[in-house]
Amino acid sequence: MDWLWWIALGALIGGLVAWVINWWYWRRRMATLQADLETARTDQPPSNEFRIERDRLSADVRTAQAERSRLDADLRACGERSDQLNQHVKALQQRVDELEPLQAQVGGLRSENARLQAESTRMQEENARNVEALQQRVGELEPLQAQVGGLRSENARLQAESTRMQDETTRNVEALQQRVGELEPLQGQIFGLRSENARLRAESTRMQDETTGLRDELDAARAAARGVSLSGAGMDSLTLRNVETVAPAPDEGIGRRDPLIDINEIGLVYEQRLFDAGVFTFEQLAGMAPEDVRSIISPESWQNISPEDWVAEAKLFAEQVRAGTYRRRGQS
Repeated sequence: MDWLWWIALGALIGGLVAWVINWWYWRRRMATLQADLETARTDQPPSNEFRIERDRLSADVRTAQAERSRLDADLRACGERSDQLNQHVKALQQRVDELEPLQAQVGGLRSENARLQAESTRMQEENARNVEALQQRVGELEPLQAQVGGLRSENARLQAESTRMQDETTRNVEALQQRVGELEPLQGQIFGLRSENARLRAESTRMQDETTGLRDELDAARAAARGVSLSGAGMDSLTLRNVETVAPAPDEGIGRRDPLIDINEIGLVYEQRLFDAGVFTFEQLAGMAPEDVRSIISPESWQNISPEDWVAEAKLFAEQVRAGTYRRRGQS
């Protein structure tokens, strides 16, 4: 930078001017003093006053010489200082040259700083708006504090109740554990009873199987008595579709008999039970309650029947009989 050179040059020139002024002043002063000294030596005889004046002049000369020596030293110091300033100026100029490429970056940083300041201002304004909204929200939530206090009180009450129930549960558990300890001697007896129960269940199952076989034989014997050969445990659900119903002639005073065997799940045995109960037609069966039908059939626990479906199908067949459109199953 040029102004640094001018500062260094001004300092150097100022030092030189000061040295020249001092040197010129003290040179003239010393010359004047020497002339006065020579005049005093030639014009006046030595006296005390002369000696005093001479001594004074000699002292002034020595002072002037000392001042001259000091000025010479100052001049040399100024020269050295000037050299140092020149070196410092060169270093500063080199540093300035190195810093010049950073000026563009500094400009970019200043632009970025301005942008960030604008963004910061915008965020501060937005933050202020958010704070106002939060304060408004807090004002809206203040009425709920009373409810929160009530809920806390209720929570404390529930916690106390829960603690009481836990204590009571603990006491009950302890009582149950004590009771279990008292019942432990009975476990052996319970195990024996379970074994006996399992044996009795097996015996009961065997007896039920024998009873089922006997019932099947009895049903077969009843069917054989009517001239129909039936076999197997599923004869209750046997339905003859392609033959006419073989039924005893109706007693005197009894009208026609409908083929109840055409209803699903009704076989010869169930049909005969209905006949024995006085149910001879679809119309009569359709007017009965399912519970009454089940009571007449009296099925075993292992037999599954659907009296509701029988009644519904009997209603359909009764309507066909009244309309004259009923046809036996298997007939065209």
